[in-house]
Amino acid sequence: MDNCNLFIFLQFLFLLFPFLLASSAQDRQVYIVYLGEHHGDKTHQEIEENHHSYLFSVKETEEDAKSSLIYSYKNSINGFAAFLTRQEASELSEREEVVSVIRSHPRKYELHTTRSWEFLGLQESTNSRKIDKNSLLYQSGYGKDIIIGMLDSGIWPESESFSDEGMDDVPKQWNGTCQAGEAFNASHCNKKIIGARYYIDGFLAYYHHLNTSVDCFDEDIIAAFDDAIADGVHVLSASIGSTEPSSYEGDGIAIGSLHAVRKNIIVALSAGNEGPTSATVVNPAPWTITVGASSIDRVFSSAVVLESGVQVQGQSVSPYQMENKMHPLVFAGDVTVPKNESGQCLPDSLSPEMVKGKIVMCFRGDGSRVGKGIEVKRAGGIGYILGNNKAYGNQLSADSHLLPATHVTYEDALRILEYINTTKQPKALITPAKTILGNIRAPVVPDFSSRGPNIVSPQILKPDITAPGLNILAAWSGASSPSGEPGDKRVVKYNLDWGTSMACPHVAGALALLKAVHPDWSSAALRSALMTSARLVDNEGKPITDASGSQAGPFDFGLGHFDPNKAVDPGLVYDAAYEDYLVFLCGIGVTLESSFECPKKLPSPLDLNYPSVAIPELKSTVTVTRTVTNVGPARSVYYSSIEPPPGTDVKIWPSELHFNHTGQKISFTITVKTDAKFTGRVGVDNYTFGSYKWSDGVHVVRSPMAVSLAL
Repeated sequence: MDNCNLFIFLQFLFLLFPFLLASSAQDRQVYIVYLGEHHGDKTHQEIEENHHSYLFSVKETEEDAKSSLIYSYKNSINGFAAFLTRQEASELSEREEVVSVIRSHPRKYELHTTRSWEFLGLQESTNSRKIDKNSLLYQSGYGKDIIIGMLDSGIWPESESFSDEGMDDVPKQWNGTCQAGEAFNASHCNKKIIGARYYIDGFLAYYHHLNTSVDCFDEDIIAAFDDAIADGVHVLSASIGSTEPSSYEGDGIAIGSLHAVRKNIIVALSAGNEGPTSATVVNPAPWTITVGASSIDRVFSSAVVLESGVQVQGQSVSPYQMENKMHPLVFAGDVTVPKNESGQCLPDSLSPEMVKGKIVMCFRGDGSRVGKGIEVKRAGGIGYILGNNKAYGNQLSADSHLLPATHVTYEDALRILEYINTTKQPKALITPAKTILGNIRAPVVPDFSSRGPNIVSPQILKPDITAPGLNILAAWSGASSPSGEPGDKRVVKYNLDWGTSMACPHVAGALALLKAVHPDWSSAALRSALMTSARLVDNEGKPITDASGSQAGPFDFGLGHFDPNKAVDPGLVYDAAYEDYLVFLCGIGVTLESSFECPKKLPSPLDLNYPSVAIPELKSTVTVTRTVTNVGPARSVYYSSIEPPPGTDVKIWPSELHFNHTGQKISFTITVKTDAKFTGRVGVDNYTFGSYKWSDGVHVVRSPMAVSLAL
């Protein structure tokens, strides 16, 4: 019941899910013909007839034109998806009113709770319903009547997390439906899951039959966005994204989210799970908030006790316990067939004769964490220690293993390996898992969270922010085992999961609360409030680090780890409207709205009113403009302070902002020039980092700066 109350604001949602089902390409190719916005007052029938007319202009018969149509986007997004030949697609792309013609293809989209809300300060205790009256949760009335649309791969409505006990009636502004499908009917919707739809037509147009591929299609995603906008959601959360960055004009998520923002719907997107490699962040559009992952201060402690008396702390949620005595301990690299010094416990690599009755330590690398334990069990092992390699450092995952097991850091793995190599008959014991709160540094940016810079539009710093996304307890589908490994037949109601797909809904929930407190704020203002109030230090007051222990920076966490309670009163916000994003697109040579006329003098994309500053390839001097809106006390004065990125000189004018009323806007310029005498070190792609702040003595509005020096 405690968790149910916590999730009122997060799960009072409308759920959209493009089914990720999937086989072989058909002869005809699917194209998306994107026309931008709808203009004039037209019925859905008139819109579809107009789309048919486009097809009829390139098809031989009217029947062929109608049968080729897959989707007709009729709500906010204007366009259609249809079977076309390459020649037909080319002819349509030449028409003046056509913004773009996108060839559909299978894209690998990845699906990018409890303690996390306490860690974020929204609840005082996991075991208590007590809510601080100064918290965002209390001030927002628990997000009453705010609707969140979730774009994801599915839902398990039978979970107790989706019970609507104690919920108010469905908001009157809800216009959606509960679409029946296989193993899902209207009765599965309630006052918490207030609607659901699925989208597979684009998928089926490409594949002959269904299988378990994770391919997903932009035409399905655009259809989902189009419906969500019409159905009346306030916040959209999409925990999906391609595995690599995509240009805006060919990205269904970017197109759909732009139309959502036009209706003042704020869109939260996952940043991706391809870290720690640089330039891997996806969903980088500046009209959205892009969310990376971070850890929380909860551990599921399961120790390795060596017979020497040394105890090494690890993490696990394995439900299995070993006999409480010392057991023989071996390193996987010494018991493989053939001998493999990497010791990764890959399938069929361990010798049963050498493993039976023993605990095996394996290193991370190839293969899955749980899968390595399955190999140990296959070979007759009674326990499994997963040791990080150097790349994973201190990042630990609490997995539901199929035998007694635990996960230890790289340094601790080396300690255990040294013990094995220097002891004649090494022995150990793995202790049962137990939950411990508040005794580790957090947040930490995990290795998997995708990193900047933003290679689609390097003038925008991404990711924007981080939120809890490691070892998050969440409802789990009864159709899948907790590990997802072949041979795992277990069924659980809840499971620990990780990824930016776990982080994104936390931010969407906080945005819903902010929307309830500030219903008149724009989507950009809400995003700005969360971003500029983010924190840079962990629960010990030290700078946030990454999994290796190195200090994290803007390409790791954007503006920092989000702090929802501080966001309710940010002091100043960086606002922007739909037209501002179209002007930004003009500046980078992209058109997503055919009726919008770009200014004769193309603006610099650096001048989009964003809460951060990113300057690629700085050769000499650049001046950017920003505008802040006062959302705090009517009469206030803000003073600037600067930490210039190394290798640059930064000046802000004016250095003081004097406000006379709430809602007043004041612009300022930031001039950045290179320091010719600079001989220091720079980061990836010659980037160097700094920040500037505005403060009135109560509020601190911080913006990071990322500058690439043209050395």
